[in-house]
Amino acid sequence: MLRYILRRFFVAIPLLFASSILTFLLVTNIGVPKKIEDALAKPNHSAAQIASLRRQFGIDQPPVKRYFDWLWGFIRGDWGTNYNGAEIRPLVVSAMEVTVRLLIVATVMSVLLGVLVGVLSAIRQYTVFDYIMTLVAFTFFSIPAAVLAGFLKEWGAIKMNPWLREPGISTPLLIIISLFGLLCGYLVIKSRLKFEREKPLSKYHVGAAAG
Repeated sequence: MLRYILRRFFVAIPLLFASSILTFLLVTNIGVPKKIEDALAKPNHSAAQIASLRRQFGIDQPPVKRYFDWLWGFIRGDWGTNYNGAEIRPLVVSAMEVTVRLLIVATVMSVLLGVLVGVLSAIRQYTVFDYIMTLVAFTFFSIPAAVLAGFLKEWGAIKMNPWLREPGISTPLLIIISLFGLLCGYLVIKSRLKFEREKPLSKYHVGAAAG
């Protein structure tokens, strides 16, 4: 395991290096910084002022030197500022904290839910529950990750936050959920009648009502 982790780590280093070069080339070819662009658009700015701005942003240097200056500054923790003058590193660290919290919660929930559904499907093999969970699993595996992520962001985060502040369910949606629950209860009773006729049905009626 340690050898595998080290191998993956050393493979990631050249990939990160190549990604940094590609990102640097893309950013540097977008155009000049906005301050220089504004200065070029105003006729009252002299060539010396524009040259001073170019030195300030390092544009007067060759691309190779600019890249290694940027890389060394990134390693030292000097990530520069954005267009508004705010330090970039605190903004990135703040975003990473949110991402790590989201990743931990999502991992824990997926493991718990996956183990629970897997155990129940194994215990109730070839039942309606097993078939439904298999269908759901294959459906989510078939959806591209980018499409599913966009859908979950739109409906699981953006649309969900206002609903959490003022929760409520419309009457048509409540009817649909109730009918779905009754259908699930009916299927549970039907499945148990097929495989366990000798057992009483009282608990299954309770399960259907709960559904």
